[in-house]
Amino acid sequence: MTRLLKTAVPARTCWWLLAFFLTVTCVDLAAQQMPKEDYIRYVPLEYPRIVRQTDASRRFQLLGDPSAPGYRDVDPVDGIDDARGRVLQALGERFAPYLVQNTTSVPMDHRRFMDRAQTWPLYVDTWDLTRQPELVGEDRIDLVRLERDPCPNAQGAAASAVDDCRLLALLDEFDPDDPSHARAGTDARAPERDLFKVLYFNFPGHDDSSWNEEYTNAHSNTLAERYRDFVKTFVHPFIHEVTSNVDGSVSYELVLQYWFFYPTNDGGNNHEGDWEHLGVVVTPMSRVGQPLAAEDILGMLDGSALGDSADPLVIGRLDYYIHNHVMQLDLSQPNVYLPRAEWEAQVAAATEQVSGEKWMWRQLRRRAWVDEAETVVNTHPFGYIGADNKGTDQLLAMPGGKNRDSHATYPFAGLYKDIGPAGASEQVTSWVDFRAYLNDPDVLKKQPYGRGWIQRLDEAGRVEIVPDWERIQSLLRTDPAVRKRWSWLLLPLRWGYPATPSPFAGVVAHAETGNLAVVGPSYSSGWNKAGASGGFTPFAPHRFSGFFALGWQDTFVNDWGFLNATLPTLTILPPFDIVFRVLLAPVRVVAGRHESTFFHTERIPFRFIGLVGGIGDESIPSEFTALYANTEQLLQILQRIEEADSTLTSPLGEEFSREGRSVFGGISLFVGKSFVSENLVKHVTGVVGERIALAGQTEPFVTEADLDLWEYAGSLRYSLATDRMQPFGRAGWGWSWYRLRNVSTQGEPLPTPDSPWVNNFTWHFGFGLEFLPIKGTGRGFGGLDAGVRGEMVWYRHRLGADQIADPIILAAGQVESGSVTRRQLSLAITLSF
Repeated sequence: MTRLLKTAVPARTCWWLLAFFLTVTCVDLAAQQMPKEDYIRYVPLEYPRIVRQTDASRRFQLLGDPSAPGYRDVDPVDGIDDARGRVLQALGERFAPYLVQNTTSVPMDHRRFMDRAQTWPLYVDTWDLTRQPELVGEDRIDLVRLERDPCPNAQGAAASAVDDCRLLALLDEFDPDDPSHARAGTDARAPERDLFKVLYFNFPGHDDSSWNEEYTNAHSNTLAERYRDFVKTFVHPFIHEVTSNVDGSVSYELVLQYWFFYPTNDGGNNHEGDWEHLGVVVTPMSRVGQPLAAEDILGMLDGSALGDSADPLVIGRLDYYIHNHVMQLDLSQPNVYLPRAEWEAQVAAATEQVSGEKWMWRQLRRRAWVDEAETVVNTHPFGYIGADNKGTDQLLAMPGGKNRDSHATYPFAGLYKDIGPAGASEQVTSWVDFRAYLNDPDVLKKQPYGRGWIQRLDEAGRVEIVPDWERIQSLLRTDPAVRKRWSWLLLPLRWGYPATPSPFAGVVAHAETGNLAVVGPSYSSGWNKAGASGGFTPFAPHRFSGFFALGWQDTFVNDWGFLNATLPTLTILPPFDIVFRVLLAPVRVVAGRHESTFFHTERIPFRFIGLVGGIGDESIPSEFTALYANTEQLLQILQRIEEADSTLTSPLGEEFSREGRSVFGGISLFVGKSFVSENLVKHVTGVVGERIALAGQTEPFVTEADLDLWEYAGSLRYSLATDRMQPFGRAGWGWSWYRLRNVSTQGEPLPTPDSPWVNNFTWHFGFGLEFLPIKGTGRGFGGLDAGVRGEMVWYRHRLGADQIADPIILAAGQVESGSVTRRQLSLAITLSF
C-alpha cells in the first residue's frame, strides 16, 4: 500500500580526530638542547645593526659633558657623569613601573647569573658559509675571569689564552665604527672562506619543561626562591626630537625606556632570552600636552624639578610594546591632570576614534591619581606581564597549563586578539585595582612572586641606568671591570642558546620565525625610538566586553591543552552556544569578572549578536505518507476501503505532495567577521497524500493529510565577504519533530485524524546572499545593522516511519525508514548589533 525510500545514510563519528590530537601531543618536541649543526639552519646569516644615540641626546649632553671641568665618572664607571647619573637615577625610580604578574616570570638582572656562577661563558661559534654551513671553531670567553686575569700587553699565543684578551679582540671585530670582522664591516664576501660568528649566552634550561623546572616552584607555582632577588629593570633615557607637520617647528620629549630581561620565553613561540620594554614620556604637569622647548628639557635634567611640588614631573604618554606592536596611551588627550570637572568636559566633547576609547580614558584618569580625592599624583605606570596563549597550538599541547610566559607589557587585563605569533590571541587574566593597591598594598591577597602579584620596580636596587653604547665604547678598551659589566651593550650577541624547538619554527630558513634567542636592546629597532618605529606597528585597538567569545580561540582554556577541542569548542557551536552564551548569561554575570577584549582596528567584527526571521517555500517529499501506516490510522483507512465495497488492485498507490510553506526565526551569534553560529526554529506546513486504485472504481481512493513539522536547525555559516554584500555557505545539524494532521479519505477525516509524533536527527547545508543596506557604526542603536537575505538549503534526515508503523506491516517489510531530502528557498530579514 505504501511506497518508501529504501536508502538509509549510516551515521558516522570522527573519533579519529581526537586520536590525531592525542598522537601529536605525545610527541616530545624538545627532549634535549638543539644540536649546533641544527641551530644554524634558523639563524639569519647576517649581523643585526646597532642603533646610535639620538642627535638630541648628544646635543643636550643628556649623560653629561665629558669636556666640562666638573665631569666625574667614578661611581659607577658607566659613561655617565655621576651628578647627572643621580638625577637620571632619581627619575628612573620616580617613574619605575609596577608590573602585575600574569606569569611566574619577572624581569631579571642578567648579571646575577654571572655573579653567582663559578664560570659564565660568552659562547662564540665560528661557521664557514662558503658552501653548506660548517662549524669550524668554538670558543668560550669566561666573563667571571676578566677582572682577576686582565689582558696583559703580550701578543700572540700568550694573549689568545687569556679570556679578557679574546674579549678585547671580539670588541675590535665588532666595533660599530671600525669593525675588523669582514662580515661585520662590508657586504662583500670572500669566495674561498666566508666566516660567520654566532655569539650567545646560555641560560639554564633548554625548553619549556626544563625552564619551568628551573624557574618555578612546583609546589607553590611561584618564582623559585633562588631567583627572587634578581628582579630589576634597566632604564635607558634619551631625548626624542619631534618636528611639527604643520609649521616645521621642533620640540622635544624626555623618554625613559624601561627594558625588562627575561631568561626564557614560553608563549605562542619558544626561545631563550627575551628583552621587552615600556616607554615613559616625562613632562612638567603645567606642560602636559604641549611641545617642550630646549629649556624645558634642561630644566628637567638639572634636578630642580624633582622636588617641585608646584609643578611636578608627571607622565605625559606611555608606550606599551606588545610583541611587534606599540599601544600609545596619551594622558594629555584628555588631560588627566586637569580638575575633574574640566576633564569631564574634555571627555564629553571628544569623539571616540575607536570603540571603548572613553573607557580607556577613565582608566588612565583613575591610575593618574593615588587617592579618590585626586590630590596626590601617581608617577608609576602600571602594566601586566605575561599572557595566556590562546593559539591553535594549544590543540597540540597536553593539559596542565602551557605557553603562559609571553613577555609583552600589557596596559590592561583582558583578551588581546590576533596579537601573538601566527595570529594567536593572548589573555591577561590577573587583575588588580591599582588605586586600591596604591592606598593599601596589603589589599593584594596574592601569593608573593606568583600570578596576580605586583612587582614594584621602584624598590631599592631594582633600577639601573643604561647609557648609550657610544658613552662606554672607549672605556671598554681600558677597564676589564667595564668590559665585564657592559660589553653586552656593543656585541651583537644572542641572549640565550641561538634556537629552540618551537611551533611554526623554520617555515623560512635563516629567518626569524619565533624560535631565536633575541639580540640585545641596543640592536633592537625600539632603541632610542618613541612610539611606532621600524619593527613596531601602531596598535590602537577597539575595546569590547569580554562577556561573549568573539572567536574560536577566545573559548580556549590555557590549562586544557588538546581538550580545548571538546567543551570549550562546543560553547561556540549550536545549540550549546545558546545554552552557554545566552541562557546561562545571568549565571556568568554573578560568577565573576569579564574582562575586555581588544581588537586590531582593521580586524574588528562589526556584528556580535543578531535576530533573523523569514518565510520560505519548502519541498515536501511524498514519502511522508508512510506516517499514517500506524496501527490506528492504517486500520481506519482499510476499514474505509472495505466500506467502499471494493478491494485494492495493487499494494502500491500513487503518492503526491504539494509545496509547503515555512516560517522561521532565530538568533545569530557572530564569531569574528566571517563565522556565524545560527540557531533557528522553523515551522513547516504542507500537504501529502496517496491515490489508491480500487477494483470496480473509476476514481482513485484518495488519502490526504497536512504535514505538521517543527525543526531546530543549528548552523555554522561562513561569509565569503564581510562588507554590505555577503555571499555565504552554511551547514549544520538539528532535530525535527513531525506528524500528519487532519488525515482524511475521500475528504472525510478519520476518527483518529492525527498521527503520532516522529523525531529524527537532521543534517543540512546550503548557500545564500545577505545584503546590508543599513550598516551601523558605534555602539547601542547606532551600531544597528539591518539586512535581507535569500538562501537555498537542503535538509536530510531519516523518515522515521518505523517508529510508529503497524507491527504487522513493519514485519512484512512493507514499511522501511529510508532518508528524505527537503529543499527550502527562503527570504529573511536580519537585525544585528
